[in-house]
Amino acid sequence: MQIDASVIPFMEDSLLSVYLPLLGDRIAVRQFCRQHHSVRQPSSSSRKQLLLQRLKRKLQRDRTSDDDELSDGDKNISDVVSVQKHVEHTGNQYARKGSRTISVGWRNRSTAGHLAQVRFANGGGSRNILVANTATKVDIIAEAKRVFFPTGVSPLGNEAEFQFDLLDARYETVASEATLQSIFEHVKPAGKLRFYMTTRLWSNMAEPTNSLSSVSTSVSTNTY
Repeated sequence: MQIDASVIPFMEDSLLSVYLPLLGDRIAVRQFCRQHHSVRQPSSSSRKQLLLQRLKRKLQRDRTSDDDELSDGDKNISDVVSVQKHVEHTGNQYARKGSRTISVGWRNRSTAGHLAQVRFANGGGSRNILVANTATKVDIIAEAKRVFFPTGVSPLGNEAEFQFDLLDARYETVASEATLQSIFEHVKPAGKLRFYMTTRLWSNMAEPTNSLSSVSTSVSTNTY
């Protein structure tokens, strides 16, 4: 029966004595095997370095192989990742290109003068619109009309039946001469600029002026 030298240092003395009856022989053999085994086995740090080097070489070969044999599916995935990165930086890129995406909601003013949110089911909701940085209130309202009145008509009525205005995120009327860029630089929002297109039926404009001014800034939680 052959015994591996690496096993001898761990064998029980009673078992080793079967092969080496003399105690001195057993001690000498154990010492020899320990020294021989330690010389052959690299240290823990050396093994780690060797494994890291092998892994690095393998990764380099795999990367080269992937670059040389990139499939159409992989290319499509790369394109998707590029698009996602593009979307994440859309605001900054549009700013450099002269336009940016804004968020526009729709509030309709009731006969009592209260602003109520128009829900998505009724053609409202919150929409993202790409607008030039030089756009003014008139331009933003025109783009909002294209979204909320795509054919000149919405579930609430015909575009011609309404008076339109534009409010900012604080429900303050946007100045007619203000550009989108100037508003952005003034507000410095963390994300997109938020606006609200407001509408009111022309038929409701016949109310007395004093009653209108008393409710012009009120906002209702009601929805359409």
